[in-house]
Amino acid sequence: MTEKTRPLDLWTVNLEVNENDLEKFNCWENPDNLPKVNYSYELYNCSSTMNNE
Repeated sequence: MTEKTRPLDLWTVNLEVNENDLEKFNCWENPDNLPKVNYSYELYNCSSTMNNE
């Protein structure tokens, strides 16, 4: 992910995401309510700068 152009939207499907990993890449969960479907998914927004710790 470090080589991708930013800002970007990151979609996860049937994946558990660690909040610490999101912070490292300066991403946060999109606050919009997404429609319910038969699988788990989430949209994350990642800004143009990264937290390099």
